[in-house]
Amino acid sequence: VQPVAFKYIPQFLTNSEWKHRHTGLMAISQTAEGCYEQYENHLDQIVQMIINLYNDPHPRVRYAAIHCSAQLSTDFQGIMQEKYHHLIIPSLMKGMEDPLPKVKAHAATAIVNFVEECDKQFIQPYMDRLLFLLLGLLKSGHRYCQEQSLSAISAVADCAEKLFMKYYGEFVPLLKQILQQANGKEDRQLKARAIEAISLIGVAVGKEVFGNDARETMESLMRTQQ
Repeated sequence: VQPVAFKYIPQFLTNSEWKHRHTGLMAISQTAEGCYEQYENHLDQIVQMIINLYNDPHPRVRYAAIHCSAQLSTDFQGIMQEKYHHLIIPSLMKGMEDPLPKVKAHAATAIVNFVEECDKQFIQPYMDRLLFLLLGLLKSGHRYCQEQSLSAISAVADCAEKLFMKYYGEFVPLLKQILQQANGKEDRQLKARAIEAISLIGVAVGKEVFGNDARETMESLMRTQQ
């Protein structure tokens, strides 16, 4: 597969027709896991080709570049985080500022793939900007962006552990507000992800910080059960 893929995919990624560029990115996503050993030696080249298309004029190509980054972050876990964090995380943060909500949300989703099993030293330099952008998505009026932002916040807190204490005061009051106010049928997914986020933040910062809010959170969860 790899010789054929490497013959055609670069041609597709530089084609003037957006559908070709989109197809090239999705081909990388689909074949990378099965060609792990063959692709590993070419990751520098592959990652750079993907990063270049974060600036593509077509939103479906930008979406596919984010999707491809997320897939490689899972398939090449450890290598991607250690060697390419300086390329991937800034690109995903740029994706969170995309004009289209669907692209923004997918960039937040890709953060989950990247930080899973990631050493916190690789995300620490980006946390101020990253969490600022996730907070912006959480406050946006787009429900899907809010939901994906909550998943990303959960993942970052789980990875960062005590480093998240700096941001505790910004996020927990907002999460408690969601738990209290998101009571409609259409709010179930949002509320579920808020529960996950506040739980993982509590674990990350420890009982000394989370203690008072833990009681209030439990009372809210009890009301949800009822």
